Amino acid sequence: MMRKTNESRTPVGILLPAAATGLLTTLLLMLIGAILVHRGTLSESVIAPCAWAFLAAGSAFAGLIASKQAEASKLLWALGAGAAVFLILLAAGVLLGARPVDIVRTAVSLLCALAASAIGGLAGANMRKKKRYSHIKKEEGIFMKHVSTLTSATLKQTAAHGGCGECQTSCQSACKTSCTVANQKCEHASK
Repeated sequence: MMRKTNESRTPVGILLPAAATGLLTTLLLMLIGAILVHRGTLSESVIAPCAWAFLAAGSAFAGLIASKQAEASKLLWALGAGAAVFLILLAAGVLLGARPVDIVRTAVSLLCALAASAIGGLAGANMRKKKRYSHIKKEEGIFMKHVSTLTSATLKQTAAHGGCGECQTSCQSACKTSCTVANQKCEHASK
């Protein structure tokens, strides 16, 4: 079903794709970090700072996507997406982890996620939207796609001398939009 262009997006339609993308980004970065630690490229002492950096990257990406999809209050939507990424990761950590939750580390992680999502939200809110007609060549302030000038006659000349009267429809309007009229030969020219 096609979505109407004048209806706004629902909160779930804004937060869910943003949070899912941010969560997948964070988890992918954490997987890469785990592989590097396993290979010995990264030492175990940098796991916590890397985890915060990965959470920040995922939250920033979630904030960017949420702010681009939201029509108003873009920063609040970005913060909501970053908070959603943090809460999902916190819930997964609590359910899967055997260690108790460290309140200070959790608060620092939350602040990291919110700050990064705010930065991502500001970046998304300030990004230009794609122009709808960017694929069309722009000439003289008018969007031109397949129109080419066949003759140099002007409306002023036609009004002064009158048209030949042989065309099936008005050349001034129809030939600009209809290939069938534009490609017809003038009956008056062959006489």
